[in-house]
Amino acid sequence: MVIREPFGSLGASLLMQTCAFLHYEVRPERRSIQKAQYPQIFTFHVGGTYGDHSAFDVSPPRREVTVGDSPLDLLDAVNVRAITRLLIPAVQPHATDFIGTGLSAWSDEAVARERIKSVWEYGTNGTVALSSIEIGSEAEELRRMSQWVLTPEITYDQYSTLTDRELVEALDIGPSSAGDLRRWLAVLRDRTGEVPREVRSNISDAHDGDVVVQQYRPLSVDDLHARL
Repeated sequence: MVIREPFGSLGASLLMQTCAFLHYEVRPERRSIQKAQYPQIFTFHVGGTYGDHSAFDVSPPRREVTVGDSPLDLLDAVNVRAITRLLIPAVQPHATDFIGTGLSAWSDEAVARERIKSVWEYGTNGTVALSSIEIGSEAEELRRMSQWVLTPEITYDQYSTLTDRELVEALDIGPSSAGDLRRWLAVLRDRTGEVPREVRSNISDAHDGDVVVQQYRPLSVDDLHARL
């Protein structure tokens, strides 16, 4: 998922959560202690850092990638991580002559065309023009996950005072050790100020409601290059 503004990803939260669910639904053994794993979800923060997404199973933290506000940098970051399905925010398309300005960028373009199977455009407010897919949910848990993302200090305060044993039992994340979980809490604490509380509160108000409905539009790889 490409993100260009603080928690802009919440406009596609239902698709993120659907992907995470299907990761386990397709192979239930991924929930087992022996083969436990997080979904292979990456966020690409373009031109800044826009908030911790671990509540959406974007973990470990190295899967939140910060890249410069450059089409070539973003294309390279996507290719390096062998991305096959890409979500991008709705932006005005631009010229693609940047391909000719990068060292062997023609190769990066060809790699993206060969590997990327689908591209979906989303709106940071949940709506996008000419959408062909709409996801809706009334599930309280799905709305609650968005609130967790926007209030990392509450999560940190809730778990940081627990003993190691209590922490492992409370979170119950695969074979995670107390050390793993405390490292995650330290990252969460350090990133809390990444997006000011007032900004997060405004985002929360904008996404408040009993029913969440989000729209998506499929794009071609040509469309993608014009929106990187």
